[in-house]
This record gives sequence, structure tokens and C-alpha cells, in this order.
Amino acid sequence: MKKVKRWRYYCDFCGKGGGHAGYMRRHEAACTMNPNRCCNMCEYAGGGGDDLPDLIALVKKLISVQKFESEFGEYFKVEAEDGALDKLREAAECCPACMLAAIRQAGEGYWLDDFNFKKEKDAMFAAHNEEQQAMRGY
Repeated sequence: MKKVKRWRYYCDFCGKGGGHAGYMRRHEAACTMNPNRCCNMCEYAGGGGDDLPDLIALVKKLISVQKFESEFGEYFKVEAEDGALDKLREAAECCPACMLAAIRQAGEGYWLDDFNFKKEKDAMFAAHNEEQQAMRGY
């Protein structure tokens, strides 16, 4: 019988785990819960948007959250301003990772019901690919 120990590495910000230190270092650098994150998607979106603290402040301004206690636990009543998602998208310069980071770091209960990371990411990459094809003359 052979007994082997395996190291596990965990993100200091979100708790995600992995078996490879290098991968987890890369994850931590761009983790959406890291307040000093470096965004890997901004270059595809067309540049960097507002700084993360500015985006977080915008999310808190656009969304009002009320926290309630009940016998079943706590729940939140969330109301977003009209066009909140469009305003956040514009401030983040269409970078879905920066939008997600701002929403997650704004605090518990802050969420935009119409925000869908996958749809935002797909739209951003489609626009990026069209721009690249236009530059190449396709």
C-alpha cells in the first residue's frame, strides 16, 4: 500500500480550491472578490473601465437593498434603478468581469436580476471578434 499527501491551495478571497499553486496564484490575481484585482478581460472589452472602488460605489448608488429578519432567516428586498445594468456596463466599458467584481464586492444582497455573466461575456467576445475581423479585412 502506498500513502501520498497532496497539497491543496485555496483562494484567500473567495475560497476556491485547486491542486496547483501556479493556477491558484493566477486565479487570485484576477479573482472577482480581490479588491486589488487585475482584470484579464478588459483588453478584450476595449480597455479598462472605472476603477473598482468607483464601480462598487456606482452599484451601491444604483441598487437599494433592505435586509429583513424572519422566523425562517434573513432575506433581502432589492430594487434597482431603471437602466442600472446599462449604466454599470458603460462605466465598466463593457467588461463583464469588472461588472461581476463590482456587484460581488458591493456586499450581500446587491444583485441585478437582469445581469447574466455568460450573456455579457459572449456579447463582449462577439464584438471583439467582429472588430478583429474588420481590421483583417474579412
